[in-house]
Amino acid sequence: MMEWVRCVFLFDEESSREPPGWDRPAQLVSILDIFSKKDEPRREDIQAKRLIKENSAIIHKLADTFSNGAFSASRKVQAAENAQPHDTSQTPSRFHMYGGSSKRTKSEPYLKVSLNGRVVIVDAADGRQISMLGQFKHKNGQKYFCLATKENGFFSPIEPEVASLLEQLDGVIVENSAIEEKLLDFIQRTLDLP
Repeated sequence: MMEWVRCVFLFDEESSREPPGWDRPAQLVSILDIFSKKDEPRREDIQAKRLIKENSAIIHKLADTFSNGAFSASRKVQAAENAQPHDTSQTPSRFHMYGGSSKRTKSEPYLKVSLNGRVVIVDAADGRQISMLGQFKHKNGQKYFCLATKENGFFSPIEPEVASLLEQLDGVIVENSAIEEKLLDFIQRTLDLP
């Protein structure tokens, strides 16, 4: 909260020149604006809190109307939880996971080329990326395959055993879609992907 104070200093000087049209000695005016932080809450915040407190019954009634009674029900459950003594070792987590079970089903990996040219292995069961194998890049007007290795500047390189299986593909120039299909087919066969 910022507090603003304006200080105006007026003083006369006999020796100063008078501005044109003045019939008295010139008056020198100095204005100083001071901005300082206040420790107390703002007046508007106090008024808003008072208004909410005075009208809390109406606010709760409206909340129940809009939520079909769920607002009061949730407050009762929370009050019951707060009334019971808590064993910190048995405190349930306040994090809620949505979207199904966190247990992984059997993985169904398949090869996919993304829109930006990344060649990845994706799990068909949940759509998550399992591994990034490389990327189709362009240099001097030519498209080529860049294997995802540390030497090629990838932050999360593929495993060394996978890199040794696919190292012959690193830098292969892809002149047309037929060569790209053969390259992807080779990766599928080598890594035994469907």
